[in-house]
Amino acid sequence: MRNLSFMPVGKVYLTPSQKQARYIRQLERWVAALGIICVILIVSFGIVVISQT
Repeated sequence: MRNLSFMPVGKVYLTPSQKQARYIRQLERWVAALGIICVILIVSFGIVVISQT
């Protein structure tokens, strides 16, 4: 798709497999974001606990 000689006109519909791939990528981003938030919370909680001792 590097040298497209036309521009699509109107709405472009995704195939079911493309929709599934998009949904999986979106879920992966959400899981990564939640994982990062959990790590930040665990580290900050650990810092608070260590600083109180």
